Amino acid sequence: MNQVQWWKNFDLNAEVHIAGAFLYDGLQSLNHSRTLNHDDEIFSVLYHLSVGFERLMKVIVVLAEHGSQTDQASFEDKLKTHNTDALLQRIERSKSLNVRKAERSLVRALTEFYGAFRYDHFRIETISDRGRLRLCFQGFLEKESGIKVSKREDFVPTDDMDAIQGHVDKVVRALAIKLYNAVDELARQNNIFTYELRSASKASMIFQGGEHTLQKEEIAMKELLLFFLKRSADTKLKVVTDNLDPLDIDPPEAVECADAFLKPDQRPQLVEMVNALRDERHDLKERDELLALLGSRANSLYTEDEMREMGATDEDLRKPSQRTSIRFTLDSEAPGKPSGSTSLVYSRRIFPRDPQPSRRFRRWGRSPESPARGSERASKVRRQTNSPPSLRCRRLDLRPVREA
Repeated sequence: MNQVQWWKNFDLNAEVHIAGAFLYDGLQSLNHSRTLNHDDEIFSVLYHLSVGFERLMKVIVVLAEHGSQTDQASFEDKLKTHNTDALLQRIERSKSLNVRKAERSLVRALTEFYGAFRYDHFRIETISDRGRLRLCFQGFLEKESGIKVSKREDFVPTDDMDAIQGHVDKVVRALAIKLYNAVDELARQNNIFTYELRSASKASMIFQGGEHTLQKEEIAMKELLLFFLKRSADTKLKVVTDNLDPLDIDPPEAVECADAFLKPDQRPQLVEMVNALRDERHDLKERDELLALLGSRANSLYTEDEMREMGATDEDLRKPSQRTSIRFTLDSEAPGKPSGSTSLVYSRRIFPRDPQPSRRFRRWGRSPESPARGSERASKVRRQTNSPPSLRCRRLDLRPVREA
């Protein structure tokens, strides 16, 4: 592979990912906005979309126009432009993209923003016309979507914002996919892999997301939250939540703060409230160690019997450590559970992502009915996880606070 092939394969592939990340962040900025009257929010949307489309279009220009006889210095110099409208026209001279009216209107609005409004706040002559940025974006929305944006100072009706976010998301993704498809086609013609996308990257969610939208992301988050509210007992999270008493948050205020799961602008109020309540507690170190297990880490909670099945010895379970795992004793006096206490171990080393025995043994080429034994199995565990010979567990006794 020569230098040019390397450049087009890897550097331009990185640019495709960067462009996709900018486009995703631009849509996310709009999704987090509750109004269109604040310059910082509109600026973030337009800036990220402008940079994302500009970089993606430049990838197409390179793949379409650069050849073995190209003067490299001159070619790179001609790429130094922020005019997305001109870049789109340059691409369309050699390749049909079937760009629709709304998509072209968006490109023109982004070109106007980047060329005329990006540094408005540093120019004293525009001090009497500070609404230009807002009007640029609102003009695009009203012209192409028919949405009449409210002119009230700090409020846009929720239904309007939902319609605005949905329209912009649709237009941005439609144009982005057309441009990405051009990258894909040109790369395949040159037998290179510029089109490849890293799984679960922001770029893949833009260019290959299909029905993936930020509104559907929110719905998915709410469905997951509902699952935890209704069925946390079916998960290992219950082991943690049973041993944590909630902060004394006022229920109506808690509902008011629920948007903080999805909207960053709601989090400062939540953080202020939670910090005030946590200041009244004296068990924050132990509490935070348990809170750290909420999430995917909870799937790495095992009983001592499970740990032994995975190759741990009694000596392994007794050895202390400050970093590899946490051991704590949980009160099990609950309906349907045997009385007494159950000792659990949190391990980041032993199969943190794949705790199902059938899958563990299949990874070794063995069935669950015929696992390896003793030191042979422990040796295999270490080779799979690169863990030290001992699990090195740290003891920490935590019991739930229960009312008498």
